[in-house]
Amino acid sequence: MPLARRATALAAAAFLLPAAGAAQQAFEGIAVFKSTMEGKSFETTYYSKGGRSRQDIAVGGVQSISITDIPAGKGYTLIPSQKKYLVMDYKELGETAKEMSKTMGGKHDPAAATPFKLTPTGHKETIAGYSCEHYLLQIKDGEPIDFCVAKGLGNYLFGGSGGGQAGRAAASGYLSEHPEFRQMAVMFKDGFFPLKMTVVKNGKTVMVQEATRVERKSVPDEVFAIPAGYSQIKIPSIPGLTGKRP
Repeated sequence: MPLARRATALAAAAFLLPAAGAAQQAFEGIAVFKSTMEGKSFETTYYSKGGRSRQDIAVGGVQSISITDIPAGKGYTLIPSQKKYLVMDYKELGETAKEMSKTMGGKHDPAAATPFKLTPTGHKETIAGYSCEHYLLQIKDGEPIDFCVAKGLGNYLFGGSGGGQAGRAAASGYLSEHPEFRQMAVMFKDGFFPLKMTVVKNGKTVMVQEATRVERKSVPDEVFAIPAGYSQIKIPSIPGLTGKRP
């Protein structure tokens, strides 16, 4: 998906902000986002605590859950309707990518594949009770994505497909030295939490995601655990997939 590819660099940067020395810790609490895309709306419930995040999404009556565990270097995708789950080992995937690159005689540099520029617009607004500032994210030749970022809530931990790519890239050991990411660590030393994202294509707004509720509170560890009774989806042909529970 083009949107996912364009958002990868920002997700990777947010993934690496704590490791890059950002003063603010990860956000702990719950946030609810409303997304509108192609005339349809859906909600995402986001949980975050201590380097772990979870996103619950229901689209067209189908629920999906993604969990990202940064300290463990793993991501989990849950399919509640089937009581199944898939595990991705980002560290193993990063090592596999480097080995494949060596075999092919090339240099594996994920950062070089997604150069980006983040520019403040000077526009500010209040969303879900918090002040945020708008930034335009420009990746390669794509149209810029508008993010309204709150700096005092802590760091947002990206999950899902974007977070997965970020996890693989970060685990491979290259992105922490990329100049754009070092710059972001300075720009957002007080935290990076996007309260609103607007995607425009050919002059037309194609997606808007906006926080409707943000609540700082203690989140139980059980929220980030795979429920009892779930079984692993095994795909042995893909490196980096394991069957260990969080």
